[in-house]
Amino acid sequence: MASDPTPTLSAPVKYNPANCWMVRDPLRDQRSPAMAIRGQYFIRVSDNPVSVTEFIYSWPTSQRPLLHRITETLRQCGTVTGTWYEGESYRISVRQLAVPGLKDGIALRIGDPDDPKTTSVGYSAYVARGGTLLSLSTDSTVFTDATFAEFLTKAVARLDAVG
Repeated sequence: MASDPTPTLSAPVKYNPANCWMVRDPLRDQRSPAMAIRGQYFIRVSDNPVSVTEFIYSWPTSQRPLLHRITETLRQCGTVTGTWYEGESYRISVRQLAVPGLKDGIALRIGDPDDPKTTSVGYSAYVARGGTLLSLSTDSTVFTDATFAEFLTKAVARLDAVG
């Protein structure tokens, strides 16, 4: 296991397999962007308010290699165990989510493989346009794969309209 130097709820996490931090926090080792914009959205899904966080980052170099690293790491990280510094651990499954028409991007569905009632605990997506990177995430059991894919498609359309 490798320690995660990025505090999560004020506590470092150790991942097993060790390199699976890449699918949970792929921006951890990136140098600071030249620009970062954060958006927080509350949308209704099945009459429940759901929070979605969107970041748009900009670097002087292409961010496509980051997408490649996430994809390569995902092959080894279908199931990830995380251990907090006080010894409490959790187990999640991570898989790539198919999003029709998504170019230069990856969407991930993150869930608990041991809890059949939990359909998902979160979604993350990363889309590169040259040095610009869109990061979109939500932690919600009311989102479905289709709902997140639709929301991601709209966010990418907004990014492409600006860029």
